[in-house]
Amino acid sequence: SIAIADTFFVYMRHAVTTMALEDATRQLITGAIPDCAGFITRVNAMVQPFVPSAAATCAISGAQANVSLVLPAQEMGIGALTGFIDGYNLSAVNIKSLEYFEGT
Repeated sequence: SIAIADTFFVYMRHAVTTMALEDATRQLITGAIPDCAGFITRVNAMVQPFVPSAAATCAISGAQANVSLVLPAQEMGIGALTGFIDGYNLSAVNIKSLEYFEGT
């Protein structure tokens, strides 16, 4: 039962952090977040309550944002199974492009 609960927490935390990354990337590419520093601050604030050592990265090239989030696997669960997997990371990557069409 504890192993099942630990696995549930890993999947739940990965889903929550991936949705936070998706939301912040959308805000970055539309201008609601002005730059990569603001993006990293926003993502870390949303994710670190769940995964304290999570680290976001960001790169903007033209109208494309390439962002990622590294999540230490050991912090993802409650420790029953995840306590033994030191040195592994889960990653979430998101790439968004903003296209603008003028006219009707």
